[in-house]
Amino acid sequence: VDLDVQKVPHLVNLNEDPLMSESLVYFIKEGSTKIGRKDADEKIDIILSGINVAKVHALLENHEGHVTIHAMGKARTFVNGVLLPPEDPKRELHQSDRIIIGNNHLFRFNHPVEAAERRKAMPVEQNEEDELARVIDWTFAQKELAVAQGISFFGQEGKNMLKEMEEKMQKMEEAMEQERKESERRMEEERTKMMEQAERATGAEREDLRTKMEELEQRETELQEALEQQRQRAVADAQRKMRRKRERNFIEDKLVRIIPMITEANAISDELRENKFFEVKLVTRFGDANKFTGDDFREQKSTEIAIKVSNIDDGTSVMWSEEKFMNRIYLIREAYMNYQECDGDYAMDRESESNPFYDPPEDQLIGKAYVYLNSLGFLVEIEEHTPIVDYKGNQEGELRVELYPRAFNEQNTEIEFIENPSELLGCTMKVLVKLPYARGLPIKYANGVFVRFLFPEDTESCETLRSDRKTINPQWHYEKELTFVVTDELLKLLDSSAVTFEVWG
Repeated sequence: VDLDVQKVPHLVNLNEDPLMSESLVYFIKEGSTKIGRKDADEKIDIILSGINVAKVHALLENHEGHVTIHAMGKARTFVNGVLLPPEDPKRELHQSDRIIIGNNHLFRFNHPVEAAERRKAMPVEQNEEDELARVIDWTFAQKELAVAQGISFFGQEGKNMLKEMEEKMQKMEEAMEQERKESERRMEEERTKMMEQAERATGAEREDLRTKMEELEQRETELQEALEQQRQRAVADAQRKMRRKRERNFIEDKLVRIIPMITEANAISDELRENKFFEVKLVTRFGDANKFTGDDFREQKSTEIAIKVSNIDDGTSVMWSEEKFMNRIYLIREAYMNYQECDGDYAMDRESESNPFYDPPEDQLIGKAYVYLNSLGFLVEIEEHTPIVDYKGNQEGELRVELYPRAFNEQNTEIEFIENPSELLGCTMKVLVKLPYARGLPIKYANGVFVRFLFPEDTESCETLRSDRKTINPQWHYEKELTFVVTDELLKLLDSSAVTFEVWG
C-alpha cells in the first residue's frame, strides 16, 4: 500500500476530528472509478452513504495520470468550495484539491507524481508542498466553502482589515514615541538655556527667568498629562483590537461547525419537499443605547450568528437564533430518519407544530432607529425622519419621530428658556413623544407593524398599536407624555445617549 500511495493518485478523507482524518485512502486506478451508494444498479468503486449522495454520484477518470471528476446529473459535488453545476460538471483535479461529495464527505486529492514534479521545480527553501498538505484539513475546506458561499468573514477582505488596523496601531505608537522624545528634547534645551541665563542674570532678570521656569514646568506637566492620555487611548485601542480578534476567532470556529449543518438542513428540506432554504447571516448587535454613551455605545456592538430561513414558495423569511437552529437540526434529522424508514412514503403537515421546518407567525424586527437626545437638555424639540436600519446596516425605511420637551420649576411654573442644562436640576421635565408614521418599509414585513422603545430613566418600554392593514407606510398617530425629575444622571444621558426605536412587523 505504501508503494501505491507513492505512485497512484488517490483521495484521503478529511474529518473534523484530526485523529480520523487521512484514515481512509481511495485509489484512483487507470480508467474510470465510480462514486455512489451501495444500492446503485451498477458497480460502484467508492461506496458512500448519507444525505445528498446519489446512487451514481460522480465519475473519476484517470488517463495517463491526468485525473478529472465528473458530477453526474444534479449530484452535489464541490471542488475547492465551488459547486459543479449540471451545465459544466467536469473538472481536472490537481495536487491538494478539495472535494466534497454530498453533504458530509470531504476529501483531499493527492497526486504523488505531480507533487514530486512541483518539488523539483522549486528551490528547497521555497518548497511549501509538504506544509500545504498539512494546512489543508477539514477546517480549511469548510472555510473555503464558506467564502465560496459569500460569507466574507473568512475572506481576504477581513484579513486585510485586521492587518490595516494593526499597522495603524503600530504607526500611532511610533508617532507617539517620536513626539515624546522630541518634546523632551525641546524642553531640555529650553531648560538648559534658561539656567545659563540665570547664572548671568541679576535682580529683576532672575525674577523674570523664575517665572519662565515655572511656566516651562507647567507646560512640561501638561505635556506629560497629554502624553499619558494618548497612551491610555492607545492601550484602549489595543484592547479593542484584541477583543475584536478574539471575537473573530470565536465566530470563525462556530461557523466552521455550523455551515455543514446548514448544508445538511437544505439537503433534507429538498428531499422532503419542504421548500425552505437556510443560510448563515452575521448579525451586528448594539448595546442598549440607554445604558452606554458616546464611544461606549459604539463599542458595545458585537457580531452574532443568525440563520435566515426563507420560504421558497412565497419569498418570506424569518431569522432564527443559532440556539434555535441547533435545537431544530436534531428534529430535522429525526424527521429525515422517519422518511427513510418509510421508504419515502412520509409527509408532514407544513403548518403543524411537530414539523421542525415550520415556524408559527411571529413578529420580526425590521430594524432600529436611533435618536440622540442632547437637544432636549436645552428644551429644544426634535422632529426627524430617522432611518430604520436592519441587522446588516441597510436602511429599511424611515420613522417619523417628534419629541417635545417642557420643564417646570418647584412652583410648577413652566421654564421658557435656559442657557445651560444644569439650570434644570431638580425641575420636572415632561417629554411628549409622537410617532405619527413610518414610510418605505419592506413589503414582506408590512403586516401589523408597531414600534417599541424605552426612554432613559424609564423602567418600562412603550409600544404603539399595530397598524391595522398591510402597508409599507403605516400610521399610528401615537402620543405619550413621559415625566422625569431632572438629575445629574439624566442630564448626562440626555447629553450623549440615544433612544432606540425598534420597528417590528
